[in-house]
Order: sequence, then C-alpha cells, then structure tokens
Amino acid sequence: MQCEYCGSPLSLEDEVCPHCGQPNKHAQKHLADMRRYQGEFESTKRRVYEKTDLHNQVLVRLIFLAVLVLLSTGLFWLADNVFSIQRSLSQRKADRAYEANAQLLDGYLEEGNFQAFDAFCQANYITSYEGAYAAKYGRAIRASSAYVQLMNQLEEDVFLWDASEAVRQKWLGDAFDYFYQSLAYEPYAFTQETEDPLVAQALGQMEVNVEQFLVSYCAFTPEEAAGMKDLSLAGRAVLLEQKLGGQQDER
Repeated sequence: MQCEYCGSPLSLEDEVCPHCGQPNKHAQKHLADMRRYQGEFESTKRRVYEKTDLHNQVLVRLIFLAVLVLLSTGLFWLADNVFSIQRSLSQRKADRAYEANAQLLDGYLEEGNFQAFDAFCQANYITSYEGAYAAKYGRAIRASSAYVQLMNQLEEDVFLWDASEAVRQKWLGDAFDYFYQSLAYEPYAFTQETEDPLVAQALGQMEVNVEQFLVSYCAFTPEEAAGMKDLSLAGRAVLLEQKLGGQQDER
C-alpha cells in the first residue's frame, strides 16, 4: 500500500504516513473495523461466560438436590431397616455363641424357668424359624412365648385386672388358644426341627403349670383344667366365664 499523497509505502497499522504525515484512510478504517470486531467479540464472550456460569449454577443446584434426595432416601431406608439390621447382627452374634448360649437355654428349660428362656431368646433375636437354634429349640421358643403371655394374662386376670369382663375374657381366650396351638404345632420342615427330649419335657411342664394355676387360683377342678386343651373356643370361653366371672363377682 502506498500513501495517496506522497506515494511512500504504508502498512495497515500506519494511521498517518511516516513521510508526509497525511492520514492513512485505509488504516483508520481497518483499525475501526478491528475495534468493532474486538468489541463484538468481547460482548459475545461475556454472554457466553454468563450463560455458562448460569448453567453451572443450575447444574450445581441440581447435583446438590440429587445428593439431598439420595441422602434422604438412604436415611429413610436406614430408619425403616434399622430393626432388621439390629436383629440380623444380634442373630449372628448369638449364632457365634451357640455353644455357651445352648448351655444357658438348657439350664432354663431344666429349671422350668420359661420366663427367663423366653426373655433371653427375645433379647438376642433367637427365633423358631431361622438361625442355629431353630432345629433344637424351635418348639420351645414358640411355646415359651405363648406360655409367658398366657401366664401373664392369667395373673392379671386373677389378681390385678379391672377391665370390662368382655375385653378380659376375649384377651384371655386368645392367650389360651395361642398357647395350645403352640403345643400342637408341627415342626417346621425347613428348619429340620428335632424332637429333643429336654424340649418335650419342658413343653409338658408348661402345660402342667397352666393346669396347676387354674386349679389353685381359678376354681378349676383338675379334670376341668386338664380338659381345657380339648375344648372348642366357644366351650373354653364358657368355662372361663363360669370360673373367672364368679370370682370377679365375689370381689
């Protein structure tokens, strides 16, 4: 490019001719275009950064919300399953200590301390349908739970109960039914329950204890107490009403 005034060579960066000092119109237009392009570039870059920043903020918030949802879901799951987790851990601990615990359980059965037997099983989540104890103690676990419930109900009914007669008889009738059903339950096939002599003796002693309580505190004859397990639900309810209802009237 040459200066239109003096003919000296020029470049686009020369705003004026270095020889004659006249303005270079081509350079001025070029520089104006460059400034305009630079301004447009900066404006576009700023908008891109702003949109990117907004997108990142939204993305961060979405990630934060997703983490909160996952944490909340995990906490809800943990809260719903904390009992199952605790039970599983306790069962594993009890299974590892089977030999020592079995001696303790055998002692309770031999002594006829069925309340302690039931309390130990419940405290350690020892069940009649799973774990190392089910095969030998399955029947005793079921029966001791029903036995404790029945004896507690009988003691409350005879010594402490002040609820309505209909409610009292319904709860007591259910407790008797649960107890006699637990004695008659067939062993669970999948637990490979065995007919252990100590357990069979304990079940028989539970039944004797219930009969003795009925005779001693509920005005049953020995024959009536022994025949309770053979009565229907209705027949058992009638007999309980006759015996216990009269005692409540006397009070």
